[in-house]
Amino acid sequence: MERRAQIARIAARLDAIRQGSGDRTPVILLGDFNEWYPSRRLKPLDARLERVVRRATWPTRWPLLALDRIWYGGPLELEASGAVRTRQTRLASDHLPLMARFLVSRQRG
Repeated sequence: MERRAQIARIAARLDAIRQGSGDRTPVILLGDFNEWYPSRRLKPLDARLERVVRRATWPTRWPLLALDRIWYGGPLELEASGAVRTRQTRLASDHLPLMARFLVSRQRG
């Protein structure tokens, strides 16, 4: 129930951003959502933003699960994404970090 409530608050904030500026505001949402995909709990986010392709990030030694996510919206174009797999990232956390590179587009939003 706690995760559903958290996602509902995030969705409400995304709606408020959209109400204030339409699709002109770049939005990037990322984090450790600890959800095995597919998850109905994440549908409100999928409905509001575009999802970056999921990457296995956990556990760092042998990544099997995609528990971390990135979504984006507004005038952004995804240029590149992936999980960062280095010796340092495997030591720093039990999750590999995700990276995404975006371009701000005048065509979108």
